[in-house]
Amino acid sequence: MSLDIPVSPKITYRRNFLQSVICQVRVNPIFRVAKELPSEFQEAIRQDYPRAELRESIEIKVSEEGITPPEKLGKAWRFSSEDGDWTVTLDARFIAIDTKKYLNFEDFLTRFKGIHKPYCEIYSPSSAERVGLRYINAISPSEQLRAPKDWNAWVNPDLLGFAGTGRLSFPVGECFEVVRAPQGLGSITVRHGFNSDPTDKVAYLIDVDRYTDGKAEQSGIEGLLKEFNDECYNFFEWAVSKATKDWMRRDG
Repeated sequence: MSLDIPVSPKITYRRNFLQSVICQVRVNPIFRVAKELPSEFQEAIRQDYPRAELRESIEIKVSEEGITPPEKLGKAWRFSSEDGDWTVTLDARFIAIDTKKYLNFEDFLTRFKGIHKPYCEIYSPSSAERVGLRYINAISPSEQLRAPKDWNAWVNPDLLGFAGTGRLSFPVGECFEVVRAPQGLGSITVRHGFNSDPTDKVAYLIDVDRYTDGKAEQSGIEGLLKEFNDECYNFFEWAVSKATKDWMRRDG
């Protein structure tokens, strides 16, 4: 079983609901990264990511049984842009980049290549064990919607499902679904549902994670990311309704 995702024409929106966009490339452990200061790597990216800090690396696994407690995996270096909107994580087992200020895929890919090239030149990683690209959207209209069924104007009713029938009312204790399916060279995981922030404002989370399940050559990662971006974009275009697209077309 795989997701049948309709292809949508590419639209450059003026704004978006993205909370985070993350790309991670996992490799067999490179103990050199854990053993020495990454001074050469820092120098290669320091102009764009001048802030550096050493942090505890943890892993949280999400499965059908739920979320496992965080597992400490050692230390990882985090390099951030001056405004904190972009972060690069260098770990013995992966290199990752994430942003809270996503503009478009071309900009994101340029940023990724800017860290992946020196990473490969300095550390000579083997083929990637996993390549992932993840888009986390939190649809949050400026006006507070009174009932889950009102979200049909913002979220595709086929995705909203039971919540959009009028038989559910706020507050909602839990209304969330996780779908995992094989997709091309790898798999796709979609997490979606209502999510309340600390201010009790309701948002609808659409979290799309596209990734490989097997080895990938470092030289082929750029092509994979382009493919993954297309699929994530197509899914999101299908997943949202007219009100969401109208909001994204307007100036902020």
